[in-house]
This record gives sequence, C-alpha cells and structure tokens, in this order.
Amino acid sequence: MHCDRIFACSIGNVANKHSLKQLARGAQGGGLVTIFDSNYRSRWKTKVLNILEHVRQPCVTNISIEWDGRIDEEQKFNMQAPKMIRSLFNGMRLSVYRFIKNCHKATLTVTIDGQEFVTTVFNSVITTTIGRILHC
Repeated sequence: MHCDRIFACSIGNVANKHSLKQLARGAQGGGLVTIFDSNYRSRWKTKVLNILEHVRQPCVTNISIEWDGRIDEEQKFNMQAPKMIRSLFNGMRLSVYRFIKNCHKATLTVTIDGQEFVTTVFNSVITTTIGRILHC
C-alpha cells in the first residue's frame, strides 16, 4: 500500500498557515508543516535537517482514542482536545485530554506504514482528580 506524504514549508508570515496544515493533515501517509521565520535565518539549517530526518522515518497516522467511561448528557458534547490528532514522527510528543466520568481505560489505535497497532492504557482510581481546577 502506497500513501503520499506531504511536507509543506512556508517562508515568512505571508503564507496561509491554516491551509498548509489542512493540506498536510489530508495526506494519507502523514504530513508536516514547517514555518521558516525570515527574521531567524540561522535556524533554517536545523529545520531543513529535521524535515529530511522525518522524510526517512515512518509516520504515525490515523491516530484515534476510544475513551471507556460513562458519558452523561452534560459530557456528550465535550470532545477530546485536540479533536483531530496530527501525524507524529519520532521524537514528537502529544497530549490528548478529555473530561469524562469514571474513565479508567483508553484504547489508542494508530497506523504505521499501513499496519494498525492497538494499545490500551489504564489508570487507577487513586490518580483521579476531582474539583474545578485544571492544570495546563
């Protein structure tokens, strides 16, 4: 199975960054957007080397999370954040959040080079936070 990957670049702040991100997100094989700031040309070499490194490695795509818990009427419209999960390459990190009652299990499904991987993450009742404070 062959999937196209898109690596979009922009120089300066005149490009439509939203359109570039949508273009990269729509690639079946994954994509990435890199913005080159014309005020910091000394960082361009590092960014180009990072792009070339990402081109050579597999990409994690089609990332989805199935949250196991009780969703009541109040929580029905609370989606996870971020709603759409971008493609990931080696060394990239991502945190995904959702407020849901009694959720002690989440199942992560991803595709890497056309092969699907599934893993389940559990947490204990001890680590559950109750209250109105959110740590960001």
